[in-house]
Amino acid sequence: MNTINTSDAPAAHAHAPNPLAIIWLILTGVVFCSTALIAPLARAQEAAASRDKIETFPIGNVLGWGMAFDGSNLWVTDVLSATITKLRASDGAIQGVFPDGGESYAAAFDGANIWVTNHNADTLTKLRASDGAILATFSTRDYPRGVLFDGTSIWLTNWGDGTIENRSAVTKLDPINGAVLGTFYLDGAPNNMVFDGANIWVVQASVYDGNTVTELRASDLGYLGTFSSGAYSSDIDFDGANIWISNEFNPSVTKLRASDGHQLGRFRVGPNAYGMCYGAGYIWVASSLDLTVQKMRLDGRVIHTYSVGEAASHGLFDGTNVWFAGGGAVTKITPIR
Repeated sequence: MNTINTSDAPAAHAHAPNPLAIIWLILTGVVFCSTALIAPLARAQEAAASRDKIETFPIGNVLGWGMAFDGSNLWVTDVLSATITKLRASDGAIQGVFPDGGESYAAAFDGANIWVTNHNADTLTKLRASDGAILATFSTRDYPRGVLFDGTSIWLTNWGDGTIENRSAVTKLDPINGAVLGTFYLDGAPNNMVFDGANIWVVQASVYDGNTVTELRASDLGYLGTFSSGAYSSDIDFDGANIWISNEFNPSVTKLRASDGHQLGRFRVGPNAYGMCYGAGYIWVASSLDLTVQKMRLDGRVIHTYSVGEAASHGLFDGTNVWFAGGGAVTKITPIR
């Protein structure tokens, strides 16, 4: 019978590897590999950004501000001249300049018509996109500011409600006849809005209750929460999962998780970070003081800064190009994919 002399066999544990050492080696390898992969990717993104095409088109506006895209044309409001300019997105050719009822601020497209807020006139103007004809002008609460179409209804922000000092509002309107479908009151100065597919997010700057973004259920204006944003928060957009807010006085952008409003980060950008938009997988932020636009990855890393030559205000992504309005011109950035 064959037997094994266990006394001559090496101890089973004498040369067993340390489990902690194995874990350390695995983690070190993961970090090393991740760093090795991320660095070239970042360099490639930065190199591609440097080749993005930039064009500037004069529009004659004294102070171009808000924008809307109708599928072929860009519409740019003018805060000072009470007009809105229509230009072809493909080549920047001006298609017309149309009166819009007052100190025009923001614009939105509902699939057939352009809606424009007239900040000092306390009105909302509806223009036919095909020819710029005014179809209707609706009275609003004091100082209408932002306007948004969510696919069903028009949404409007106001800096006052006409009755109570410092009380502002978000109003939901019927796009057919302008009838008020509901109102939610706020304290402060609501600026712009974004729709995440179910809810409306309203960014507001306020000296009364801080700078915040408020989430409302689009179906019935149900209040879902108010979240801290930054210092004089001005613009807002949605990347498909997160809400991004630009903060003008503390130049930064804030990233909130749309599912629960949890802050995922606040990232430093150029001075007077006013206009902002999401497009082509990046966040684009305009710095009005140094006349630049910054291209930021979703992890907050700025990969390129563009000189735009105008104090850009609001941003817009048309599905292919990024646009910023400012002064008497609009800037078009075509990202290299």
